[in-house]
Parts: sequence; structure tokens; C-alpha cells
Amino acid sequence: MSAYLSYLYRCGEKRVYGQIVTFESRRGEKMFERYGFKVLNRAEITKYKAFYPESVYLSTVIKNLETAEPLSVTSRSHL
Repeated sequence: MSAYLSYLYRCGEKRVYGQIVTFESRRGEKMFERYGFKVLNRAEITKYKAFYPESVYLSTVIKNLETAEPLSVTSRSHL
């Protein structure tokens, strides 16, 4: 992903955005922030209510490539 974002920046792209299905307990805003994305919008998708026990959302995220740090995952120590 980092190589692709670098490629886009070298080609003149200033920002990237995307939409991804997220859940109440997974892929929250903090996960996107860890990789330098900002969550612009999070809207509930109601068509899954009969099939899935928790809320399902469509999240729109954006990343500014001009000020972006390289993508990296910081390891979390386990207690």
C-alpha cells in the first residue's frame, strides 16, 4: 500500500479517498488514523440488519499525500 501511495504522489495525486465497509467492533476510526487516513463520514448500512447481529457502516476515508508519512504499523506490546 505504501508503494502504491508513493506512486500516486509521484504521478501528481495530492489526495486519495476510498469507501470501506466497517463494523461496530472492527475497523474503527483509530485504525484508519494509525495509517494516516481521516474518516470523513460513517453511515449505517441497514440492509444487513436481518443477517448480521451488529451495526454495519460504510466509511469514507481520505489521506493527504502531500503531508503523509510513510505507512507503518507500530507493534503493540502485549502484557
